Amino acid sequence: MKKDGKYRYSLQFGMNSEEEKRVGELLERLGNRKSKVLVAALNEYIANHPELENEHCEIKVNYQSVPMKLLEMKIRELIKEQFGGLTISSELNNEKNEQVYNVSQDIVDMLGDLELFQLR
Repeated sequence: MKKDGKYRYSLQFGMNSEEEKRVGELLERLGNRKSKVLVAALNEYIANHPELENEHCEIKVNYQSVPMKLLEMKIRELIKEQFGGLTISSELNNEKNEQVYNVSQDIVDMLGDLELFQLR
């Protein structure tokens, strides 16, 4: 927004990726000196992507989806790494058996919920 001969903007983004965290930390460190860095960075980006200056340019964000089978395989590998060395003794008391069941059921529930992460 132009106001009093200056451009004024407010930015907000999450910390959902390493890229967002890295940029967020840099902007935090810059304090009130963000403008010069943002102007320089965006001018360089525009120089490499001149189509952005076209009034009718459409910006698309691309991301790579992970196939469901690959995601499930990776999760199973992680579970094996974490719990692969465990042995269950018949001498466990009921409380410990219940804890083992709860952990196992949580893993089963998590794997069952993988469909939530599938892009449609």
